[in-house]
Amino acid sequence: MPKLEERSPGGAWLDEAEQLLDVTWPVLGGEPLPALELEETEKHWIVRAELPGIDPRGVEVTVTEAAVRIAGEKRSESGRGGYLFTERRFGCFERRVTLPGPVDPARARATFRHGLLTVAIPKGEHHRIPSEST
Repeated sequence: MPKLEERSPGGAWLDEAEQLLDVTWPVLGGEPLPALELEETEKHWIVRAELPGIDPRGVEVTVTEAAVRIAGEKRSESGRGGYLFTERRFGCFERRVTLPGPVDPARARATFRHGLLTVAIPKGEHHRIPSEST
């Protein structure tokens, strides 16, 4: 069975872009795992991750003031081997998305339904620091 590895599907220019965006692309067969989307609403940043076949109890979601981290593992149900071929993917994954604005991580909420993880992170306020004139 192919091994899950960290690499960029687009080459060196994408490696540099990933460093700027703080995104890693765990890939197998050229596709990032898991597929993510980031949506902005009036009051929230919404991160969604497609996690079909993954036990929600094995998924770890961490929200900080700057990013969302989603990590977990997809395990084989059989473990017996003897496959003639398999196109299914197993192994550990970790994705991190830098949030484009301030958030309130203490009020973030995650739901997992039908293989779709949805993390709603309330937007925070920009804090202005008053300057003093001397």
